[in-house]
Amino acid sequence: MTNVLHAFGDAIEDHRGAFDGRVVGRQTGDGSWEGWLEFAPSNGAEHLVTDVESRQQTRLQLLRWASGLTPVYAEGALHRAHPAALAPDAPQRPPADRPATDEERTDLRKRLRDLIAALDRRVPYFDRDGEREIVRDAAVLRRQAENRLATLE
Repeated sequence: MTNVLHAFGDAIEDHRGAFDGRVVGRQTGDGSWEGWLEFAPSNGAEHLVTDVESRQQTRLQLLRWASGLTPVYAEGALHRAHPAALAPDAPQRPPADRPATDEERTDLRKRLRDLIAALDRRVPYFDRDGEREIVRDAAVLRRQAENRLATLE
């Protein structure tokens, strides 16, 4: 099942016309999330999509990625987009709800351990604005990574 994560306020345009752009994502079989862009034409032309543009460990991380995309990024994505018949949900892609392979699970465990180690190495600077929120968010992310790792082992 896909989730709309972000919608661009203004139309995104190229030689094919003007499109309403949005970022869409879904959870994959290994529990991570992937996101791509979809473009709905205002003139009734063909709906366009990109391939997967980002893979993140959690939905929150994918939301953060999506919320930071600029109109310039969307224009580039529109240039890369192809007809919806070749969309991320098309049959040639492995289904998102398939069980993760052993290789995918091993890779995810490694990435989660690397994330935990990086968070553990981070030194907070409490004299900086927003640092307390960063420390709190890092602690939440670390717990999420530990919990996800526990489900994989």
